[in-house]
Amino acid sequence: MNKHYFCRLVLLGAFSSAVLTSFAGCQSSQKQKTSGEKTTTSVVDSMEIAPAFPSPKIPMTIQNVDDRAIYFVDHFWDECNFDDPNLLKRTASLEQSVANFLGIACRLPVDQVKAAFIRPLEASQGELFAFFIDTYEKYLFEPNSPFFNEEYYFPIVEWIAHSPKASLAQMERAKYRLQIMGRNRVGHPAEQFTFTQPSGEVGRLSDMRGKKTMLFFYTPGCHNCAQVLAELQEDSFFQSLIEAKQINVLFVDAETDVDEWMRTIEELPPFGVKGFNSDGRVVNVPLYDLKASPTIYLLDAKGVVLLKDANLDQIRKSLALSE
Repeated sequence: MNKHYFCRLVLLGAFSSAVLTSFAGCQSSQKQKTSGEKTTTSVVDSMEIAPAFPSPKIPMTIQNVDDRAIYFVDHFWDECNFDDPNLLKRTASLEQSVANFLGIACRLPVDQVKAAFIRPLEASQGELFAFFIDTYEKYLFEPNSPFFNEEYYFPIVEWIAHSPKASLAQMERAKYRLQIMGRNRVGHPAEQFTFTQPSGEVGRLSDMRGKKTMLFFYTPGCHNCAQVLAELQEDSFFQSLIEAKQINVLFVDAETDVDEWMRTIEELPPFGVKGFNSDGRVVNVPLYDLKASPTIYLLDAKGVVLLKDANLDQIRKSLALSE
């Protein structure tokens, strides 16, 4: 069943709040983008673990699906006793509650749910405070998570970076994260960099302007990269755009040495521009946060980020809508 349709059924149905906790069925088909070589994330299975506290009971007078979702998120933490010393003894259940919250909150606009994201950080202390920091990071920042989305994580990190409750280490970590996440955000210009092409010619990302560009960071020898490259090469939708010269594709190796890049360049499809970031600024500054391989961006004709850390399905849908 389509995950969005399932969520609508859950929100619209005349069910108890317990039914809403089964939202995790909505997330099963979301992106899980990682090579498996850099990071792994284990998330709870809501079909097996009961939440730590009751979910809010949505009044039946609220019929609109969006209004029901907003009520659920706004009142989610009402039944959580943040002063309960036993709460951390049930970490799996507490993590399940966080996952249930994210399953609905991450389908609403960021500005609409920001206060609800911050509430457990404001209400908790000590180890419980650290638990919420770590769990938000695990679910919203690690690329293997089904909820991976830096736009929802950004206001959380921004709050931690300026909170007197946070330790010095937590604040410094948050400030560094803000600096990294602040680059290449959706709606902002992509960071410029240079790359060496197989011919020896030096290119610039700005050379791609004039058409939408798929910016494809990869690592030679990466198994997941090979799978995504094969999918890209076999996909008729992408092939039609590439053959019609309606989109640029730029493949960039930013993490190995130039000899390895040249030795493995035949692993790439025959189309697109191939480049090696020889000055190392992509990963050493870093201009881009390459948490997983491949990392793919979609840029508009002016070099503004349309999609960040995207998969091919997301890019396909975005390009199809713009046709």
